[in-house]
Amino acid sequence: MRLALTVLAAILGAVPVQAATRQDMQFPKAPIVLPAGQDAVSTWRDLQIDIEQSEIATSIDSGRVMSNAQGGGLIGALAITAAYGTKPQILRNLKEKAESAIAPIRADLKDVDVDGLAQASVRKGMDRTGWQGADSISVIKVASAEAWRSEPPSAGAAQRTTVFVQYDVSPDFMQVRVLARILVEDRQPGRARILAYLPILSIVQLRDNAFELQRNAEVWAKDNSALARQGLLAAFAQIEHLLPRAFALTESEVALWSAKTTPKVFAAGFNGPMVARTAKGGTVLWENGLVSVETVP
Repeated sequence: MRLALTVLAAILGAVPVQAATRQDMQFPKAPIVLPAGQDAVSTWRDLQIDIEQSEIATSIDSGRVMSNAQGGGLIGALAITAAYGTKPQILRNLKEKAESAIAPIRADLKDVDVDGLAQASVRKGMDRTGWQGADSISVIKVASAEAWRSEPPSAGAAQRTTVFVQYDVSPDFMQVRVLARILVEDRQPGRARILAYLPILSIVQLRDNAFELQRNAEVWAKDNSALARQGLLAAFAQIEHLLPRAFALTESEVALWSAKTTPKVFAAGFNGPMVARTAKGGTVLWENGLVSVETVP
């Protein structure tokens, strides 16, 4: 149950099936909280949302593809290969299985305006922060990290906030997930630097896990993918609430939540300190970023 991205430490190991992963971007390895006093800065800020995808992605967990956990050395490894094929073959098979399962869901969700969903959730979330001095949000689909870095700022804009958005289903099709990586930069001449890096992950999961990809996919796809539509809308809606909480993070909170002695809760494959409850009774926890977990009816 890991998203195919390297932003959260708990998500490492999954491999994206689609190419829309911003793998050419070099994000910080850990969250960077917004410096104190930034909310008092009276300056114009560019606000962008980067969404490369045109449809929901699938993912596979490469960390569990081939392991000789029972021992046996070379003979055991050869036995695994004989039974299931080489790792590239297994990855290819898993990719084909995931793509086949997602096909009817993608077809049913073609009318969902994901760009609009992302824009609305980010705008509402930013409005709650009270610090972002931007009148409009531009949705961008940059060709490369270099193109994004070299984009000139708007007239008078001293800072730029970019929200990199990706969305997919988990390898077992138990979850619909939206990841938003928020990068705030100071772009003033001679002062260029990253002010904040705030990863947030919104998960909406099925109430009952069939423990089989195809069966979970069929639940999402039932009635013209009504549940998948509901899950995607709910996942984006939660970004609105996670975003202002991310901007309000303090270094002391991150230090407390990162301490090994801090009590933890378990949700959707994640294990971290409880941060809050969502309006629908879901869990918001910390695991190298804010992770929200809700369950569809």
